[in-house]
Amino acid sequence: MNALRRSFLKLLGAAGAAVVSPGLALADRIRLLPDVGGPADPGLPGQISPELRRSLGRLTLGPAVTQGALSARWLLGGSLKGAAPLEISTLDEARARGALTVVEHAQASVPELIAENRGKTHVLLLTGEILVGGKQNRVLREDLLLPPLSGPRNIAVYCVEQGRWNEGRKDFESRSSVATRGLEAAAPPGAVGAAVFVGASLVGVDAFHADGLFTREWPKLLRAYALDAYRAAPGGWDEAAARARVDGLLRGAARVEGTFRGSAGVGRLFEFALDRHRGAALLFEGQAVHLAIL
Repeated sequence: MNALRRSFLKLLGAAGAAVVSPGLALADRIRLLPDVGGPADPGLPGQISPELRRSLGRLTLGPAVTQGALSARWLLGGSLKGAAPLEISTLDEARARGALTVVEHAQASVPELIAENRGKTHVLLLTGEILVGGKQNRVLREDLLLPPLSGPRNIAVYCVEQGRWNEGRKDFESRSSVATRGLEAAAPPGAVGAAVFVGASLVGVDAFHADGLFTREWPKLLRAYALDAYRAAPGGWDEAAARARVDGLLRGAARVEGTFRGSAGVGRLFEFALDRHRGAALLFEGQAVHLAIL
């Protein structure tokens, strides 16, 4: 058994343990994309994203690993020519340093919270990350890149605990900082993303602007994908067919037309539909910081 497969199995084992306790698994991240129909930038519907096209142009398909019904095809990528270096912290890293605060409004509102980055690096919050605390636990509705010393920003969220509204703690945290402790990333050097299958079905693609950021986000992403594979019977995976499927999807995403809209952080969101999938890319400084296709 090669090192990549051993590492993948070790991480997947931890993900499987989380699935046994749905509350813990869902406290990390759930797979979703922003609602269609958010406020769009005027005059920009039906456009191709040059930033996304450039970012996808650097990707190559790497090796695949499989365990049970779940398979991952790594996406390898070099540095994007002309792109400025971008230092980004994850939600959990920023929270651990005390750089990120997420609190209720003075008059608490279910669909909105206040986030502030008090640190010196950008902070990435991913769609589907669950924030624990406040009057209700919430889930982030869209990717958000908070700039250094951002000041308070309103962020859009969903409620994940219908019917609960209490006078508990005012701030929020992500339990994933505990759930991921000690886990090792399975991704090979140079991997900036993964296309994940359950059996023969492609359930999602995630790609980031840098391999370091992907490696740090991968354990959380894997636990979300593992929920799809729970109780699924092994089999149906065809490596050649999967490779062709991912290659075709990425080529299509490079030329797909979509809609641009603003963000509560820096950059903008590019949203699109492609081959029965929905996609969203967070664009900043001429590159796609994060692309998700579900």
